Amino acid sequence: MGRTRWLGRLRRSRTDAAALLGIDADITAFGEELGRHVLAVAGLEPEVAALTLQDYERALEAYERAKREFTGDRDLEDAADVIRTLAEGRHALACASARAAALPLPVGRPPCFFDPRHGPSTTDVSWAPPGGAPRRVAVCAADAVRIGEGEAPIATGRTRDPVPAVRPAAGGARGVRAAVPRDVRAVDRVDPRPVPGPPPASGRGANWRPYRNWPPGNLPGQRAEGARDRIVDLIRPDASRPVILVVRLSASGAVHLPSRGGRSGGRPLLKQGGSLRRTVVPLPPDGAGSVRVAVETHGTWRMWLAPFDEHVAPLADGLHNRGSYVFRHDGGPATVRVDQHDGGAFWLDELSEAGIPGRRLVTGKGSFTEECRLHGPGLLHVHSASEWRVRLVRSD
Repeated sequence: MGRTRWLGRLRRSRTDAAALLGIDADITAFGEELGRHVLAVAGLEPEVAALTLQDYERALEAYERAKREFTGDRDLEDAADVIRTLAEGRHALACASARAAALPLPVGRPPCFFDPRHGPSTTDVSWAPPGGAPRRVAVCAADAVRIGEGEAPIATGRTRDPVPAVRPAAGGARGVRAAVPRDVRAVDRVDPRPVPGPPPASGRGANWRPYRNWPPGNLPGQRAEGARDRIVDLIRPDASRPVILVVRLSASGAVHLPSRGGRSGGRPLLKQGGSLRRTVVPLPPDGAGSVRVAVETHGTWRMWLAPFDEHVAPLADGLHNRGSYVFRHDGGPATVRVDQHDGGAFWLDELSEAGIPGRRLVTGKGSFTEECRLHGPGLLHVHSASEWRVRLVRSD
Protein backbone atom coordinates (compact mmCIF):
# COMPACT_ATOMS: atom_id res chain seq x y z
CA MET A 1 0.00 0.00 0.00
CA GLY A 2 1.39 3.43 -0.94
CA ARG A 3 2.28 5.92 1.77
CA THR A 4 -0.29 8.48 0.52
CA ARG A 5 -3.14 5.94 0.61
CA TRP A 6 -2.02 4.73 4.04
CA LEU A 7 -1.97 8.28 5.41
CA GLY A 8 -5.44 8.93 3.95
CA ARG A 9 -6.86 5.86 5.65
CA LEU A 10 -5.20 6.84 8.91
CA ARG A 11 -6.75 10.32 8.79
CA ARG A 12 -10.21 8.88 8.02
CA SER A 13 -9.81 6.38 10.84
CA ARG A 14 -8.94 9.14 13.31
CA THR A 15 -11.85 11.27 12.09
CA ASP A 16 -14.28 8.38 12.48
CA ALA A 17 -12.92 7.56 15.93
CA ALA A 18 -13.42 11.15 17.09
CA ALA A 19 -16.92 11.25 15.62
CA LEU A 20 -17.86 7.95 17.28
CA LEU A 21 -16.69 9.32 20.62
CA GLY A 22 -19.00 12.29 20.06
CA ILE A 23 -21.95 10.02 19.26
CA ASP A 24 -21.25 7.93 22.36
CA ALA A 25 -21.28 11.13 24.43
CA ASP A 26 -24.53 12.15 22.73
CA ILE A 27 -26.17 8.87 23.76
CA THR A 28 -25.02 9.42 27.35
CA ALA A 29 -26.30 13.00 27.33
CA PHE A 30 -29.72 11.88 26.08
CA GLY A 31 -29.89 9.27 28.84
CA GLU A 32 -29.10 11.95 31.43
CA GLU A 33 -31.76 14.20 29.88
CA LEU A 34 -34.31 11.40 30.26
CA GLY A 35 -33.25 10.90 33.87
CA ARG A 36 -33.78 14.60 34.66
CA HIS A 37 -37.14 14.79 32.91
CA VAL A 38 -40.11 15.20 35.25
CA LEU A 39 -43.09 13.34 33.80
CA ALA A 40 -46.03 15.35 35.14
CA VAL A 41 -49.36 13.82 34.06
CA ALA A 42 -51.41 14.58 37.17
CA GLY A 43 -54.36 16.78 36.31
CA LEU A 44 -54.25 16.00 32.59
CA GLU A 45 -57.22 14.60 30.73
CA PRO A 46 -56.97 10.78 30.67
CA GLU A 47 -56.46 10.72 26.92
CA VAL A 48 -53.74 13.40 27.03
CA ALA A 49 -52.04 11.64 29.94
CA ALA A 50 -52.00 8.36 28.01
CA LEU A 51 -50.47 10.01 24.94
CA THR A 52 -47.89 11.77 27.12
CA LEU A 53 -46.85 8.44 28.62
CA GLN A 54 -46.64 6.91 25.15
CA ASP A 55 -44.36 9.74 24.00
CA TYR A 56 -42.10 9.25 27.01
CA GLU A 57 -42.01 5.48 26.43
CA ARG A 58 -41.01 6.12 22.81
CA ALA A 59 -38.17 8.32 24.03
CA LEU A 60 -36.98 5.61 26.45
CA GLU A 61 -37.18 2.96 23.73
CA ALA A 62 -35.20 5.18 21.35
CA TYR A 63 -32.48 5.59 23.99
CA GLU A 64 -32.22 1.83 24.54
CA ARG A 65 -32.27 1.19 20.79
CA ALA A 66 -29.53 3.76 20.18
CA LYS A 67 -27.30 1.97 22.69
CA ARG A 68 -27.91 -1.38 20.98
CA GLU A 69 -27.36 0.04 17.49
CA PHE A 70 -24.12 1.73 18.53
CA THR A 71 -22.56 -1.55 19.69
CA GLY A 72 -19.99 -2.66 17.13
CA ASP A 73 -20.15 0.49 15.00
CA ARG A 74 -16.76 1.13 13.40
CA ASP A 75 -17.31 4.29 11.38
CA LEU A 76 -19.75 7.11 10.71
CA GLU A 77 -21.68 5.13 8.11
CA ASP A 78 -22.32 2.37 10.66
CA ALA A 79 -23.53 4.96 13.17
CA ALA A 80 -25.99 6.74 10.87
CA ASP A 81 -28.91 4.77 12.32
CA VAL A 82 -27.90 5.83 15.84
CA ILE A 83 -28.03 9.51 14.88
CA ARG A 84 -31.50 9.05 13.43
CA THR A 85 -32.73 7.08 16.46
CA LEU A 86 -31.51 9.79 18.85
CA ALA A 87 -33.36 12.41 16.78
CA GLU A 88 -36.56 10.34 17.05
CA GLY A 89 -36.09 9.99 20.81
CA ARG A 90 -35.54 13.70 21.37
CA HIS A 91 -38.61 14.52 19.30
CA ALA A 92 -40.68 12.06 21.35
CA LEU A 93 -39.45 13.63 24.60
CA ALA A 94 -40.27 17.11 23.27
CA CYS A 95 -43.79 15.87 22.43
CA ALA A 96 -44.22 14.54 25.98
CA SER A 97 -43.17 17.90 27.44
CA ALA A 98 -45.47 19.82 25.09
CA ARG A 99 -48.51 17.67 25.94
CA ALA A 100 -47.88 18.02 29.68
CA ALA A 101 -47.67 21.82 29.31
CA ALA A 102 -50.68 22.04 26.94
CA LEU A 103 -48.45 23.48 24.21
CA PRO A 104 -48.54 22.77 20.45
CA LEU A 105 -46.69 19.62 19.49
CA PRO A 106 -43.30 20.22 17.90
CA VAL A 107 -43.12 19.35 14.23
CA GLY A 108 -40.67 16.50 13.73
CA ARG A 109 -38.23 17.45 11.00
CA PRO A 110 -36.83 14.50 9.01
CA PRO A 111 -33.08 13.94 8.84
CA CYS A 112 -31.16 15.74 6.12
CA PHE A 113 -32.16 14.24 2.77
CA PHE A 114 -28.55 13.96 1.60
CA ASP A 115 -27.28 12.14 4.69
CA PRO A 116 -28.82 11.58 8.17
CA ARG A 117 -25.36 12.16 9.62
CA HIS A 118 -25.81 15.85 8.75
CA GLY A 119 -28.45 15.93 11.49
CA PRO A 120 -32.12 16.98 11.32
CA SER A 121 -33.27 19.10 8.41
CA THR A 122 -34.01 22.77 8.97
CA THR A 123 -35.78 23.72 5.75
CA ASP A 124 -37.07 22.45 2.40
CA VAL A 125 -35.31 23.45 -0.83
CA SER A 126 -35.71 22.73 -4.53
CA TRP A 127 -33.01 20.35 -5.77
CA ALA A 128 -32.55 18.41 -9.01
CA PRO A 129 -30.32 15.34 -9.39
CA PRO A 130 -28.10 15.12 -12.48
CA GLY A 131 -30.45 14.73 -15.43
CA GLY A 132 -33.54 14.68 -13.19
CA ALA A 133 -36.47 16.94 -12.48
CA PRO A 134 -36.47 19.42 -9.56
CA ARG A 135 -38.03 18.23 -6.29
CA ARG A 136 -38.54 19.58 -2.79
CA VAL A 137 -36.23 17.93 -0.26
CA ALA A 138 -35.62 18.47 3.45
CA VAL A 139 -32.01 19.51 4.09
CA CYS A 140 -29.75 20.62 6.92
CA ALA A 141 -28.72 24.27 7.28
CA ALA A 142 -25.28 23.74 5.72
CA ASP A 143 -26.66 22.02 2.62
CA ALA A 144 -29.37 24.68 2.29
CA VAL A 145 -26.66 27.35 2.02
CA ARG A 146 -24.60 25.30 -0.46
CA ILE A 147 -27.57 24.58 -2.73
CA GLY A 148 -28.70 28.20 -2.51
CA GLU A 149 -25.26 29.23 -3.80
CA GLY A 150 -25.41 26.73 -6.64
CA GLU A 151 -22.99 24.25 -5.07
CA ALA A 152 -23.38 20.51 -4.52
CA PRO A 153 -24.46 19.20 -1.09
CA ILE A 154 -21.82 18.08 1.37
CA ALA A 155 -20.26 14.88 0.00
CA THR A 156 -20.04 12.09 2.56
CA GLY A 157 -19.97 9.06 0.30
CA ARG A 158 -23.15 7.52 1.69
CA THR A 159 -24.32 4.59 -0.43
CA ARG A 160 -27.14 3.20 1.65
CA ASP A 161 -29.94 4.35 3.89
CA PRO A 162 -30.03 2.46 7.20
CA VAL A 163 -33.35 0.87 8.13
CA PRO A 164 -34.15 1.62 11.78
CA ALA A 165 -36.71 -0.28 13.80
CA VAL A 166 -40.09 1.12 14.73
CA ARG A 167 -41.14 0.84 18.34
CA PRO A 168 -43.61 -1.92 19.21
CA ALA A 169 -47.11 -0.51 19.03
CA ALA A 170 -49.55 -0.33 21.88
CA GLY A 171 -51.57 -3.43 22.55
CA GLY A 172 -48.71 -5.90 22.21
CA ALA A 173 -47.74 -5.25 18.62
CA ARG A 174 -44.37 -6.94 18.83
CA GLY A 175 -42.04 -7.60 15.98
CA VAL A 176 -43.16 -4.60 13.94
CA ARG A 177 -40.28 -3.23 11.90
CA ALA A 178 -39.97 -0.53 9.31
CA ALA A 179 -38.38 -2.30 6.36
CA VAL A 180 -38.00 0.07 3.42
CA PRO A 181 -38.96 -1.68 0.15
CA ARG A 182 -36.17 -1.87 -2.42
CA ASP A 183 -37.78 0.51 -4.87
CA VAL A 184 -38.30 3.17 -2.20
CA ARG A 185 -34.73 2.75 -0.95
CA ALA A 186 -33.51 3.30 -4.51
CA VAL A 187 -35.47 6.56 -4.73
CA ASP A 188 -33.94 7.78 -1.46
CA ARG A 189 -30.36 7.01 -2.53
CA VAL A 190 -28.33 10.16 -3.18
CA ASP A 191 -24.94 11.30 -4.46
CA PRO A 192 -22.78 9.91 -5.87
CA ARG A 193 -25.62 8.06 -7.57
CA PRO A 194 -28.38 10.00 -9.37
CA VAL A 195 -31.79 10.21 -7.76
CA PRO A 196 -34.98 10.10 -9.85
CA GLY A 197 -37.20 13.15 -9.52
CA PRO A 198 -40.69 13.04 -8.02
CA PRO A 199 -43.45 11.15 -9.84
CA PRO A 200 -44.51 13.11 -12.90
CA ALA A 201 -48.06 14.40 -13.08
CA SER A 202 -49.20 11.37 -15.05
CA GLY A 203 -47.78 8.98 -12.45
CA ARG A 204 -45.81 7.16 -15.18
CA GLY A 205 -42.13 6.46 -15.40
CA ALA A 206 -41.37 6.55 -11.65
CA ASN A 207 -40.12 3.80 -9.35
CA TRP A 208 -42.44 4.99 -6.62
CA ARG A 209 -46.18 4.72 -7.23
CA PRO A 210 -48.90 6.34 -5.10
CA TYR A 211 -50.17 4.08 -2.32
CA ARG A 212 -48.05 1.12 -3.47
CA ASN A 213 -45.31 1.97 -0.96
CA TRP A 214 -44.81 4.74 1.56
CA PRO A 215 -43.53 7.91 -0.12
CA PRO A 216 -39.90 9.04 -0.05
CA GLY A 217 -39.16 10.97 3.13
CA ASN A 218 -41.73 9.07 5.22
CA LEU A 219 -40.19 8.73 8.68
CA PRO A 220 -40.03 5.75 11.03
CA GLY A 221 -42.98 5.98 13.39
CA GLN A 222 -45.17 7.21 10.53
CA ARG A 223 -45.04 3.74 8.96
CA ALA A 224 -45.01 0.10 10.05
CA GLU A 225 -45.28 -3.42 8.71
CA GLY A 226 -45.81 -6.81 10.29
CA ALA A 227 -47.93 -9.95 10.26
CA ARG A 228 -51.18 -11.24 11.74
CA ASP A 229 -53.30 -9.36 14.29
CA ARG A 230 -51.85 -6.11 15.59
CA ILE A 231 -52.79 -2.74 17.05
CA VAL A 232 -50.39 -0.04 15.87
CA ASP A 233 -49.94 3.62 16.77
CA LEU A 234 -48.69 5.70 13.83
CA ILE A 235 -47.25 9.14 14.56
CA ARG A 236 -48.80 12.02 12.61
CA PRO A 237 -46.24 14.08 10.63
CA ASP A 238 -47.96 17.21 12.01
CA ALA A 239 -50.75 16.99 14.61
CA SER A 240 -52.39 20.13 13.24
CA ARG A 241 -52.61 18.91 9.64
CA PRO A 242 -54.69 16.22 7.89
CA VAL A 243 -53.08 12.98 6.76
CA ILE A 244 -53.81 10.10 4.43
CA LEU A 245 -53.82 6.63 5.98
CA VAL A 246 -52.87 3.76 3.67
CA VAL A 247 -53.17 0.12 4.77
CA ARG A 248 -52.24 -2.80 2.50
CA LEU A 249 -52.91 -6.47 3.32
CA SER A 250 -51.50 -9.58 1.66
CA ALA A 251 -54.58 -11.64 2.55
CA SER A 252 -58.20 -11.13 3.52
CA GLY A 253 -58.64 -9.27 6.76
CA ALA A 254 -60.30 -6.48 8.70
CA VAL A 255 -58.96 -3.02 9.49
CA HIS A 256 -60.57 -0.45 11.76
CA LEU A 257 -59.77 2.66 13.76
CA PRO A 258 -60.59 1.77 17.38
CA SER A 259 -62.66 4.16 19.45
CA ARG A 260 -60.73 6.46 21.76
CA GLY A 261 -59.22 4.52 24.63
CA GLY A 262 -60.35 1.16 23.24
CA ARG A 263 -59.33 -1.65 20.92
CA SER A 264 -62.69 -2.43 19.39
CA GLY A 265 -65.55 -0.55 17.80
CA GLY A 266 -64.69 2.69 16.09
CA ARG A 267 -64.53 3.20 12.34
CA PRO A 268 -64.29 0.14 10.03
CA LEU A 269 -62.04 0.53 6.99
CA LEU A 270 -61.87 -3.03 5.60
CA LYS A 271 -64.27 -5.86 6.42
CA GLN A 272 -63.30 -9.45 7.18
CA GLY A 273 -64.07 -11.75 4.25
CA GLY A 274 -64.13 -8.94 1.70
CA SER A 275 -62.12 -8.87 -1.52
CA LEU A 276 -60.36 -5.55 -0.85
CA ARG A 277 -56.73 -5.69 0.26
CA ARG A 278 -56.04 -1.95 0.48
CA THR A 279 -57.68 1.17 1.83
CA VAL A 280 -56.75 4.84 1.37
CA VAL A 281 -58.63 7.24 3.65
CA PRO A 282 -58.28 10.92 4.64
CA LEU A 283 -58.00 11.70 8.35
CA PRO A 284 -58.59 15.31 9.50
CA PRO A 285 -56.62 16.54 12.55
CA ASP A 286 -58.32 15.47 15.78
CA GLY A 287 -56.02 16.92 18.43
CA ALA A 288 -54.06 13.69 18.85
CA GLY A 289 -50.48 13.20 17.79
CA SER A 290 -51.01 9.62 16.66
CA VAL A 291 -53.48 7.38 14.84
CA ARG A 292 -54.32 3.96 16.24
CA VAL A 293 -55.01 1.24 13.66
CA ALA A 294 -56.21 -2.31 14.40
CA VAL A 295 -55.50 -5.10 11.90
CA GLU A 296 -56.95 -8.62 11.93
CA THR A 297 -55.48 -10.90 9.27
CA HIS A 298 -53.60 -14.18 8.81
CA GLY A 299 -51.23 -12.55 6.33
CA THR A 300 -48.79 -9.67 6.34
CA TRP A 301 -49.59 -5.96 6.23
CA ARG A 302 -48.06 -2.54 5.69
CA MET A 303 -49.44 0.84 6.73
CA TRP A 304 -48.33 4.46 6.75
CA LEU A 305 -49.43 8.05 7.19
CA ALA A 306 -48.64 10.67 4.57
CA PRO A 307 -49.41 14.40 4.39
CA PHE A 308 -51.61 16.01 1.78
CA ASP A 309 -48.81 16.93 -0.65
CA GLU A 310 -47.47 16.18 -4.11
CA HIS A 311 -47.45 12.45 -3.33
CA VAL A 312 -51.25 12.28 -3.44
CA ALA A 313 -52.28 10.34 -6.56
CA PRO A 314 -53.06 12.70 -9.49
CA LEU A 315 -56.22 12.38 -11.56
CA ALA A 316 -54.39 13.36 -14.78
CA ASP A 317 -56.36 11.75 -17.64
CA GLY A 318 -58.12 9.27 -15.38
CA LEU A 319 -57.96 6.64 -12.64
CA HIS A 320 -59.07 3.00 -12.54
CA ASN A 321 -59.04 1.50 -9.06
CA ARG A 322 -60.91 -0.30 -6.29
CA GLY A 323 -62.07 0.70 -2.83
CA SER A 324 -61.54 3.91 -0.87
CA TYR A 325 -59.12 6.31 -2.54
CA VAL A 326 -57.84 9.91 -2.32
CA PHE A 327 -56.68 11.79 -5.40
CA ARG A 328 -56.01 15.33 -6.55
CA HIS A 329 -57.10 17.36 -9.58
CA ASP A 330 -54.44 19.85 -10.63
CA GLY A 331 -56.28 21.54 -13.50
CA GLY A 332 -59.05 24.08 -13.83
CA PRO A 333 -62.81 23.55 -14.22
CA ALA A 334 -63.52 20.19 -15.84
CA THR A 335 -66.14 17.51 -16.39
CA VAL A 336 -65.38 13.96 -15.22
CA ARG A 337 -67.20 10.70 -15.85
CA VAL A 338 -67.56 8.18 -13.02
CA ASP A 339 -68.27 4.46 -13.57
CA GLN A 340 -68.71 1.73 -10.97
CA HIS A 341 -68.88 -1.96 -11.81
CA ASP A 342 -71.30 -3.82 -9.52
CA GLY A 343 -70.89 -3.49 -5.77
CA GLY A 344 -72.69 -1.35 -3.24
CA ALA A 345 -72.77 2.34 -2.41
CA PHE A 346 -70.44 4.84 -4.05
CA TRP A 347 -69.82 8.50 -3.45
CA LEU A 348 -67.26 11.07 -4.52
CA ASP A 349 -66.61 14.00 -2.18
CA GLU A 350 -64.51 17.12 -2.39
CA LEU A 351 -62.08 17.49 0.53
CA SER A 352 -61.25 20.72 2.31
CA GLU A 353 -57.66 21.69 3.15
CA ALA A 354 -58.33 20.17 6.58
CA GLY A 355 -59.29 16.84 5.01
CA ILE A 356 -62.98 17.27 5.85
CA PRO A 357 -65.59 16.11 3.28
CA GLY A 358 -67.26 19.01 1.51
CA ARG A 359 -69.45 19.09 -1.59
CA ARG A 360 -70.70 15.65 -2.65
CA LEU A 361 -70.21 15.34 -6.39
CA VAL A 362 -71.54 11.86 -7.16
CA THR A 363 -73.75 9.34 -5.36
CA GLY A 364 -74.51 5.92 -6.82
CA LYS A 365 -75.08 2.25 -6.12
CA GLY A 366 -74.26 -0.93 -8.02
CA SER A 367 -73.36 -0.48 -11.69
CA PHE A 368 -73.79 3.10 -12.88
CA THR A 369 -72.28 5.92 -14.95
CA GLU A 370 -72.56 9.57 -14.03
CA GLU A 371 -70.85 12.85 -14.86
CA CYS A 372 -70.02 15.76 -12.55
CA ARG A 373 -68.25 19.11 -12.64
CA LEU A 374 -65.00 19.96 -10.90
CA HIS A 375 -64.72 23.68 -10.18
CA GLY A 376 -60.93 23.69 -10.18
CA PRO A 377 -57.90 22.13 -8.50
CA GLY A 378 -58.48 20.26 -5.26
CA LEU A 379 -58.51 16.98 -3.37
CA LEU A 380 -61.22 14.35 -3.72
CA HIS A 381 -62.19 11.17 -1.87
CA VAL A 382 -63.81 8.09 -3.41
CA HIS A 383 -65.82 5.90 -1.04
CA SER A 384 -66.49 2.50 -2.57
CA ALA A 385 -66.02 -1.21 -1.96
CA SER A 386 -65.94 -2.08 -5.66
CA GLU A 387 -64.08 -1.42 -8.90
CA TRP A 388 -64.51 2.08 -10.29
CA ARG A 389 -63.16 4.48 -12.91
CA VAL A 390 -62.92 8.29 -12.93
CA ARG A 391 -62.06 9.86 -16.29
CA LEU A 392 -61.51 13.41 -17.44
CA VAL A 393 -64.10 14.10 -20.14
CA ARG A 394 -63.64 17.78 -20.86
CA SER A 395 -61.58 20.69 -19.53
CA ASP A 396 -62.63 24.32 -19.92
